[in-house]
Amino acid sequence: MKRTVRPAIFTLIELLFVIAIIMILASLLLPALRSAREKSYQIVCMGNEKQVGFAIGMYLNDYGAILPHFDTWRSRDTLGQYIPTTKGSQIGYDYILCPSKNKTFDDQYPGSALHYTYNASLSLYSVLKLKNPTAILIDGVNSRLWCDPDKYFDPLEYSSCRVIYRHSDGANMLFTDGHVQWKKQFDIRGNRSTLLKP
Repeated sequence: MKRTVRPAIFTLIELLFVIAIIMILASLLLPALRSAREKSYQIVCMGNEKQVGFAIGMYLNDYGAILPHFDTWRSRDTLGQYIPTTKGSQIGYDYILCPSKNKTFDDQYPGSALHYTYNASLSLYSVLKLKNPTAILIDGVNSRLWCDPDKYFDPLEYSSCRVIYRHSDGANMLFTDGHVQWKKQFDIRGNRSTLLKP
C-alpha cells in the first residue's frame, strides 16, 4: 500500500503566533530606531551651527573681532560673504533649518523663519571683551532673526522668540569661541546669565 505524504503546512494558530512574535520584536526595535534617527538629526543640527560658527570666525577676523549686528547677521554683506546664500541675499536655508523641525512644530509655531536664533545682547560686541564663551546662536523658534536673551524663556509673551528643546529635552548652542555644545533644558534655564550674557 502506497503511503501519501502530506506537505507540512502552518496551521492558523502557528501563523498567528509567528506574526505576534514579529510584532513584539518590531515594537522593541522601533523606539531604538527613532532614538537613533533623532540623534542623527541632532548631529546634523550641530554641524549646521558649526558652519555658521566658521563663518562668524572669518567675519571676526575681517572686522576687528566685532560680532555681526543682530538684524543683518544672515545678509549677503555679513555672514553671507562666507556661507553660500540663497537668491543672493540671505544665508542658505540648509544652514539655518534644523532637521528635527516637524509638522507638529510648524503647527505650533506658524511663520517661524528659521530654527536658530541670534543672541541680540552680542550685537556689535567685541569678542576681546568676553571673559567666557557666550552662546551666540541657539536652537529656537524665531520669526525675527534675533532674540533678546531675557525673552528666550517667556513662553507666553514672546512665543515667537524662544528656545526650543528639540533634541532629547535639550538644545544645541553655538558659542563665541566657535564650539557647539548640546545642553539640557535644566542647565540652560539654570545658567542663562552665564550662557547668554556677555
